[in-house]
Amino acid sequence: SNFQSRGSAGSENTSNIDGVAITDMSALGSSSTYYDFDMFQEMQVTTGGADVTAATGGASMNFVLKSGSNRPSGSGRFIFTGEDLQGSNLSDELAATLGGATGKGNRMDEFKDYGGEVGGPIWRDRVWAWGAIGKTDVTVLNLQGNPDATLLTNYSFKGTGQATEDLRTSFTYFRGEKEKTGRGTTAGAAPEATHNQGGPNILYKAEANYVAGDSLFLTGRWSYLESGFFLTPQGGLDANMIFADDEGISRNSYYDYSTDRPQYQANLEANYFRGRHEIKAGFGYRTSDVTSTYIVPGNAIVTFHDGYPNMYGDVTAFNQFTGARGTYLNGFLADTISFDRLTLNIGLRWDRQASSVLGYSQRGNPLLPDLLPDLTGQAAADVIVWNSISPRLGVSYALTEDRGTILRGTYATFAQQMNSGQGSFYSTVGALRGVYFYGGEALKGNQTVYAEEIAG
Repeated sequence: SNFQSRGSAGSENTSNIDGVAITDMSALGSSSTYYDFDMFQEMQVTTGGADVTAATGGASMNFVLKSGSNRPSGSGRFIFTGEDLQGSNLSDELAATLGGATGKGNRMDEFKDYGGEVGGPIWRDRVWAWGAIGKTDVTVLNLQGNPDATLLTNYSFKGTGQATEDLRTSFTYFRGEKEKTGRGTTAGAAPEATHNQGGPNILYKAEANYVAGDSLFLTGRWSYLESGFFLTPQGGLDANMIFADDEGISRNSYYDYSTDRPQYQANLEANYFRGRHEIKAGFGYRTSDVTSTYIVPGNAIVTFHDGYPNMYGDVTAFNQFTGARGTYLNGFLADTISFDRLTLNIGLRWDRQASSVLGYSQRGNPLLPDLLPDLTGQAAADVIVWNSISPRLGVSYALTEDRGTILRGTYATFAQQMNSGQGSFYSTVGALRGVYFYGGEALKGNQTVYAEEIAG
């Protein structure tokens, strides 16, 4: 999803589940997973302002999962629609021009959304639990009638315990998985030249809340996010690399891609109340890794038709392993001062963001060892380091005793999010390489360029 808030770029948006960040730091602004919105107790959105816990000036979203209580409860749902239940606004003329091979255009084949949830007390007044399962199953058909199928499966569990009068603990488990058949299905790609996608995103989070006295409240959080996905070519790795025929349609097979993006995070926050003052302080540590692997099928030559049997080929060096790590530290201190009608928020935030690179490698192409040799990249820590100090100031004033009309104003600065792979330029590897050969002619008659067809 793409959205903007108060002029900030979409890359400054952040996503959180139960107070811990799950933003994909190698695809800034995007969430690392998909959601079943029936699992949430509430959704909180913050846009800029004086809140020192907000790292960026974009939209910060926090999805709070449901929790169990002393009352057992649950729910279920099933939603369905199919092609016969949808209308069409294609006239006969448009259908002939834009409707594709079927004359029907892009359309929904089937949509199903179903799930259930249940929760309640495990030990009344002491231990509670809540669990939910949800699935969204969507298949659309493109202009040629080829399917693009997506299955989103979500699981969540939250257990909460009141260990003592002053100590409350909780554990959260969330799993969001996207399985997609026919990713990249378009009018310009045959089914075998598309990808199948998969890979779960799993969040483990532990939290403890401790009341240290009448005036001090402490919160500690730890989380691990197992994130990433893979793209497997429908044509397999035994077939040759894709070619584009005279109509520009991609055929044969495509590259295989996988990426792992784990994140570790720890946070400690304190709230102290005294008189007119509510003082908030906190410290956070987070690491976000990204490693990616490309594997190219067949002879590693991409074929393009130029009025068959004339062809040209791209001799590629796509097989590679790349890796980077983002390290993020932050600390903040703020005071909310309350008067009769006037409230002041004064805060200061510090952020340290750094990007390191892991050892890189990219296999060359033996057809062109001089032009496309094997490459390796050196690992390096803290290739880029940003330190930033961000002041925050907020003022609100109630014009009337009943607080019916309130004036608010804020002043704040924010640091841009650093991509975990920001320092990847340091390595000699990081781009897909290839050499084009023009003027080839098909000798084998199977519409694919081979080494002997571009010799000389």
